[in-house]
Amino acid sequence: MLARDKRIIGLLVMGLVLFCFVGSVLAETKLDYRQREAVKRQEWNMNDIDKKMAAGASGQDAEWLLKKLDGILADLDKNNCPDDNSQVAALKGRVATARGALSSVSIPPPPAAVPPPATPSPVAAAPASAPVAAAPASATVAEVKLGYPQREAVKRQESNRLDIEQKITKGEIDLSTNPGWVASKLEGMLYDLDSNQVPTEGNSQAVALRSWIAKMQQTLAEAGNSQAAAQAAAKAAAPPPAEQATAPAVPKLPYGAKQAVDRQWNKVQQGVANFKALREEVTQAAVIKKWDDYNLAFSLSGVQSDLDKNSVPPDHPYYKKIMDTRASILNGLEELKAVAQPKIDAYQNATNESSYPDLKDDMEKADNLAHMYNNVGLANLNNPAKAEKLLGQADQVEKFISDSRKKYAPLIEAQTAGGRSLNTDLIWLEKNFTSFKKIRDQFNNQTPGAIKQLLSQADGMMAKAKERKNPQIFTGGVAQAMGQAEGLLTSLTLSLGKDAPAVLESTKLLATSRKKSEETAKALEEEILAETKAPADQFKGSGRSSLIKQMEKAWEKNNPKDKILEVRIVSEDWEQSVGWEWNNAYDRWEKYDRQTLNMVVIVKTDGKIATIFPAFINRDNMKKKEWEVAQHDTKYVVRRMLVKNL
Repeated sequence: MLARDKRIIGLLVMGLVLFCFVGSVLAETKLDYRQREAVKRQEWNMNDIDKKMAAGASGQDAEWLLKKLDGILADLDKNNCPDDNSQVAALKGRVATARGALSSVSIPPPPAAVPPPATPSPVAAAPASAPVAAAPASATVAEVKLGYPQREAVKRQESNRLDIEQKITKGEIDLSTNPGWVASKLEGMLYDLDSNQVPTEGNSQAVALRSWIAKMQQTLAEAGNSQAAAQAAAKAAAPPPAEQATAPAVPKLPYGAKQAVDRQWNKVQQGVANFKALREEVTQAAVIKKWDDYNLAFSLSGVQSDLDKNSVPPDHPYYKKIMDTRASILNGLEELKAVAQPKIDAYQNATNESSYPDLKDDMEKADNLAHMYNNVGLANLNNPAKAEKLLGQADQVEKFISDSRKKYAPLIEAQTAGGRSLNTDLIWLEKNFTSFKKIRDQFNNQTPGAIKQLLSQADGMMAKAKERKNPQIFTGGVAQAMGQAEGLLTSLTLSLGKDAPAVLESTKLLATSRKKSEETAKALEEEILAETKAPADQFKGSGRSSLIKQMEKAWEKNNPKDKILEVRIVSEDWEQSVGWEWNNAYDRWEKYDRQTLNMVVIVKTDGKIATIFPAFINRDNMKKKEWEVAQHDTKYVVRRMLVKNL
């Protein structure tokens, strides 16, 4: 045979072997992602079981390990893992081997379990179940050995017992005023012991733990703060019926069903706690933006399907307890929503701009005041006409800012159009007003010294005027210094109040200077009369003659004995002012829109002397009203002159 023929035959044999191998691989069903994950999970569980079996398994341990093996098969079946897959087949083979080994281990009958606890109310802590108190095991009876899950349950609940006792000892929990947390903890402890089939008798550690729980429930009942705890304590204290020595056993559940019960019991217990927190939040809130149960109802939506899917019998006491608790929470949510609805309506009303009839005016007011207090300097406060509003209503401006922040907080928080606009105006006003207060403090500190200095200058000039018989010094420098001092004192009084020490001292100094001024004026009377001239008529507006006739008519009505020599308009035109001001008489803010015309009325006093009286025509454009100040008013500066100087 040729070498070439041998190579061909060798290749054919190799191909046949390869074909057989690939065929066997292809014949095996491949696992999808879900099935691979299930196999991976259960291989880990199987390794754990092998370790525990190698360490030696007692009767109770064997029972628990068999449940674990049931769970492995249940998970594989649930995910439809095929038997013709080598991994699945190997894993099931290990399960079968472990079952065979565990079948030789003696498994004691399960101890009688206590009935499940009563359905908890969502508005109070879940009421604790009351196990039948078990007598200590007789010295002649062998101690019942606990299996692995039972030992773990006892260990967990011993830790909870220590936690409760420590909190009570430290005063962190007062059973007479706040028993709910303890009652809920006791409920969970009993559930954990019952669901893991921890015996009610025969094991000293388990009996002692159950006895402690029963005593705590009785303590809660005696405190009179938990009706559920009182009922549980009464059950625990009552002797069992003569015909029933132990409580009826809870029907045993397969591994998967028990896992579903554990999951859903924990879920509804968490639901009870979440509902209590939500109820407290709703009860304490003044307004609520919208109804939000924090997905509490949604979290409970799958409770029943999980129990049914894992074949928990609907007539099983744990099934009923879980579903009753779920129903209580959902019913409580409906009731709580009814409580919350008026508060939701209140929030909707609070964030509706139509609920605030003053919003437009307050927006305008905030804008106007922000302009008024913008870039205020000492010069503004030194001028009494400008300082009158700035200082006189400062306290009310500060109150307006604070009141507006509270009143319109819902609109500002909700970012409505009006809320945003008002908030912008308030921010601007707050900034300007803060700057103004710093200037006001500076003014208050400097002004008493400035008044004292001006009056001292006026006193010196009065002495010179008398000495030199010079009326110009008196009508010029003295009048200017005295006028500035009086203006500063007016502003200082508005800022500090008339009873402030600095104001009282400055008032006393001004009174002394006025007395000197009167004496000087009397000494220079002839010279001052000769020097004084009537103010020039400066009006450039329309209707001059009719305005003068209007003032003459008003003056004659108020002062019928006066002989008017002349009326002059000293303003170039009407002076208009628009804004908001505080009305002390009515204790409210008022919008104003006014026009003022300054005039003088010159009246004959005798054949030689005439008196110059200030006069005004005022218009209120808001009220469509006009009036005249036409009388001998001593609050305005009145001067005298020679008739011949007209």
